[in-house]
Amino acid sequence: MRKNIKITLATAAVLASTALLPMAMPVHAADVATTATSTSTNSAADTQTVSMTITQSGTDKPSEAGSFLGKTAQLVMKDGKVDQVIIHVDGADNPMAKGQNMSKLITKLTINGVDGKQANVKADGSALDFVFPTTAYKEGKGELSVDLNVMNHTMSEKADITFGAVTKSDDSTKTETNTTKEENTQTTSTTVIKKAKKAKNVKRTLKHNAYEYKKDGKRANKKVLKKGKKVTTYGHAIKLHGKTFYRISKNVYVKKANF
Repeated sequence: MRKNIKITLATAAVLASTALLPMAMPVHAADVATTATSTSTNSAADTQTVSMTITQSGTDKPSEAGSFLGKTAQLVMKDGKVDQVIIHVDGADNPMAKGQNMSKLITKLTINGVDGKQANVKADGSALDFVFPTTAYKEGKGELSVDLNVMNHTMSEKADITFGAVTKSDDSTKTETNTTKEENTQTTSTTVIKKAKKAKNVKRTLKHNAYEYKKDGKRANKKVLKKGKKVTTYGHAIKLHGKTFYRISKNVYVKKANF
């Protein structure tokens, strides 16, 4: 039968205190070993710390596992999304496991069905990281299971694990804002194009002799368009210096009153 995790850990600690598990030796800052598993190192700017609560399955009662897994997790971010989840295990954080080789005591740690890989193991095994891929992260409540090696027998326990939410970076916010602006710009451009298509070019007949004007309201030339001439106008009539014109070519306009 599956025992309560508190009893299991207490039993494991008692057994580990005998010659069955190696005792801790003094550790110096340089005495750090890593597993054969390659783990990428990211800068602090790419890492977020989120809360982590571990409770007994189906309850709000604290799980004994939380005493050595801690209360926070590190999320390695990539392009604004969770790329890795790192949980630090330290025997010093739990009186029952203090001084024990945690890398041999905890043989397996699984979050939401995803197994973690040991990394950054101290020389005496008293502390290490469990590194998980992105699929292990789930905002809110999930499932955790831990396998303990006691006298060469595996004892498995389960618990609930709840992660805090990811904090969006300023860059992500700017990206979303820029995307919205681009979408609005595209929408505006599309609207203008549609309106332009609706404003068809029209051949109109002059009812009076007419002069050609520039956009600044001055005569474009000395040319006179004769009454009865058919002239192609482009788009809607527009106001220039208080009078209404049709455009008949690039920067050339004729008064609407002449048609």
